[in-house]
Amino acid sequence: MTFWTKELEKVVQNAEIGKRLADILVKVYLKDGSEKWLLIHIEVQGYFEKDFAKRMFVYNYRIFDRYNKEVVSLAILADPLPYFRPDKI
Repeated sequence: MTFWTKELEKVVQNAEIGKRLADILVKVYLKDGSEKWLLIHIEVQGYFEKDFAKRMFVYNYRIFDRYNKEVVSLAILADPLPYFRPDKI
């Protein structure tokens, strides 16, 4: 497992949705040691954000576009609002 703390910033630095601070991008390998990648983008969101779903989509697509590998995007919603459950762009 490799933690890329700066890679996601490079991927989204010129996004039209503005400057973003990346949480973390993790690269993992299968147990059998094969070279297939699974990039996991983890986003911790502690407040309401109108365009959160769009931002997650942009991150996911740009990671895929840059590395041409499957991407899993996970959002940890840590805000106090029970109705903030972004599910579409």
